[in-house]
Amino acid sequence: MSLWTNYLKERLGYDAVETEAGFITYRIKGAVCEIFDIYVAPEFRRGRKGWTLVDEVVATAKQQNCTLLMGYIWAGINGASESMSAHLAYGFKIYTADGGKITMTKDIGG
Repeated sequence: MSLWTNYLKERLGYDAVETEAGFITYRIKGAVCEIFDIYVAPEFRRGRKGWTLVDEVVATAKQQNCTLLMGYIWAGINGASESMSAHLAYGFKIYTADGGKITMTKDIGG
């Protein structure tokens, strides 16, 4: 794990999956798995590398009896439109919008 991942775990309680293509940060609390950040290096963005990271987190979440996946989009920041498109393509639905924060959810079974 990188120093950044260690910092997130120690400071915020987030877990992470890191690969050569990118990383994803998340936290599991009860039945909810929150995804905070996904980064895929530019040379890997045309593949399914981002979805592969999410798939891995979903598998972990299901093992821990999670039934709901949450993701966040901050309107107006760089990449927000692409993030919204990716969330919708993965099956997320808009749950709330509060100021510039859009919360997306996806049922992952139960």
